Amino acid sequence: MIAMGEMFPIVLYRAYKKSEYAEKFVYEGIFFIGKLEGYRDIEDQCRADNSEGLGYYQDNDGIHEHSELIGDIYLLSLSTNEVDLDFLSRKMGRNIIKINDPGMLAKDIENYLHNNGYGTFGGVKGEYIQYNKGESIEGELSEMDRAVLSVTQKPKGFSPECEYRLFTNLNSQWCFPPSSGYIGINLRKRLDYADIISNGI
Repeated sequence: MIAMGEMFPIVLYRAYKKSEYAEKFVYEGIFFIGKLEGYRDIEDQCRADNSEGLGYYQDNDGIHEHSELIGDIYLLSLSTNEVDLDFLSRKMGRNIIKINDPGMLAKDIENYLHNNGYGTFGGVKGEYIQYNKGESIEGELSEMDRAVLSVTQKPKGFSPECEYRLFTNLNSQWCFPPSSGYIGINLRKRLDYADIISNGI
């Protein structure tokens, strides 16, 4: 469940190569959230990350540490307002959606999952991506901090994406994760907090 007062960015962006996908997102609330590990071998090689789902860093003693959050993690990748929209358009697609209330989007996804029999651990959360995979990290990390790195950490080369993730961990005792690696979300409404924008490309 989303905690009262949980802070989300003021604005986030999502881009699609096909206009019909952007239109379905905004005008019907139809989109997919994908399983974390699926991004290791996604067809679009410019977006694939073969280390996805694995945290990797060096501790204070220079020892290489690995971490992985166990479970069925599903996520929606977005970009913060620090992203260059021309870059986003070239890499992800010309049809860019501006989300003016990311917290409401997270709540809508959480309600959809709950109402359609998807049990989760802790509902839908949001985290900024850290582009420091394999690098040194100052201080001691708790077991949970290390586990969360598997969801929130990517190599530095992906940093222009300025990614922010909405994600959830399915409770497999309550539901069976879909074999496709995707969960279709259908909110059956126009998302009043989202608009398709033109970035001039």
